[in-house]
Formats: sequence, structure tokens, C-alpha cells
Amino acid sequence: MYSINIKGKVTSKDKKLVKQEMIFFQTGYNRVSKVLNITGPIKDWDNASQSFISKSSDAIKKNKMLLDLKLKYQKIAEEWEEEGRKWSPAELALSLDKKKGKEMKEEDRSLSVSQMIDYLIKKFSEKEKKEK
Repeated sequence: MYSINIKGKVTSKDKKLVKQEMIFFQTGYNRVSKVLNITGPIKDWDNASQSFISKSSDAIKKNKMLLDLKLKYQKIAEEWEEEGRKWSPAELALSLDKKKGKEMKEEDRSLSVSQMIDYLIKKFSEKEKKEK
């Protein structure tokens, strides 16, 4: 089970502004947060609805951007779930960056305990063969 939520955090420079942060969660993994480049007045932000409550055109535009971004991440997570792929929240948080042309490094990917054990066995076996 996984969830993707948007939280507003007060900016350190201006206490009247709130900066958006996307929180990725999957059972068995730590939560991962990704700071978004979307800010707005703190009085207009509602954490419960995860959106700006103001009816201004600027707030509507920001709400649409937040919803579109959340839906993109949900689509990727749903595809991975359908494939039966093992993935982590950190991997999901980096997935759109990867699609922008950046290749995800192998060390950025979280491994399960069994995958790590298999990796270490393989690595030590190769090391022993080289030493002989």
C-alpha cells in the first residue's frame, strides 16, 4: 500500500508563505519528501484538502499544477504495481526526474533485504574468484 500526499510548510524566509512538499509513503519503507517549487500565502492553504482554498486565478492555477503532479506520480506507482515491480518511495520521488532525461543511478534505488543479500553474495563470490 502506498500514498502520495501534499503538505504545506511555512517558509523559513517569510512566515506568511507556505511551500509545498510532496510526501511519498509505502508500507515497509520510510516516508520520502520532495520539496515542490510552488508557494503561496499560508492563509490560503488547507492541509486537510491539500489545496489552496482561495478562488483567485493564481490559486486555481497552483491547485491544478499540484493535482497534475500528484496524478503523474500516482500513474507511475500504479504501473509499477501492475507490473509487480518492487519499488521504494525514494525511487518514485526520483521517477519524474529520470523521465526528464536523467538516468537513475543504481545506488539511488532502494533494495529489499533479500536483494541486498543476493547482491553481496555475488560481489564476494566475484572478489574471491579474482583473488585466486
